[in-house]
Amino acid sequence: MSCPSRSKRTVYAKMSSGSASLPSSRPKTRLLDIAENAQTILEYTAGMDRDAFEKDRRTRDATERCLSRISEAAVKLGAQAEAMLPQHPWRQTERSSGRLS
Repeated sequence: MSCPSRSKRTVYAKMSSGSASLPSSRPKTRLLDIAENAQTILEYTAGMDRDAFEKDRRTRDATERCLSRISEAAVKLGAQAEAMLPQHPWRQTERSSGRLS
């Protein structure tokens, strides 16, 4: 299971730079990566209650990976994120990676 943000864009980014933690360093693309990973989490967990989620290791692992990508993108966006979407609680999003470990 992988999140859609790890699509062909990632393959091309890795080929050109040797490695890539996210498909792009451009702020708008990082914001799109956040939205895509959030949507993927909703798709993975659709119809699940908390008990079902906790029992489904694959879904938990995939969801945690998407959350990690979201947090990483938020950290890398830094102040740009706040300028792009000032109503979003970015500090909370950035801190979420520490809770995943």
